[in-house]
Amino acid sequence: MTTASLSIGYSPSLPWKPLFLLVIVVLAALGLVYGTHAVEQHGVNALAVRACVENGGTLETWENPETFRQASICLLPDGRFGVMIHRFGREVTSFVKDKLRSLDQVRRYLSNRGYLPAQ
Repeated sequence: MTTASLSIGYSPSLPWKPLFLLVIVVLAALGLVYGTHAVEQHGVNALAVRACVENGGTLETWENPETFRQASICLLPDGRFGVMIHRFGREVTSFVKDKLRSLDQVRRYLSNRGYLPAQ
């Protein structure tokens, strides 16, 4: 089996992070694009999390520096915490972890998956 790889050079003098952040801001201004996975996998919980985020209910945003994904945490009207994972303006998934009953538990969950609080 043959594998091919693409090597892209990295130059520390290039402004990668500001450029990446600019792309995120532009995509955010255009609004999130939703996929089918969240609703297929998580049903009405995904819809509740989407509504919460759309209505400005995001409590905190976390970032995964390895995957470039972001996690928006919101508190649903029924007291549960929802998480929307998105990347480059596209929803990856939205879900509720019923066992996570406090914001600290949600933070620990995200931290264990490589996420850091957004700066």
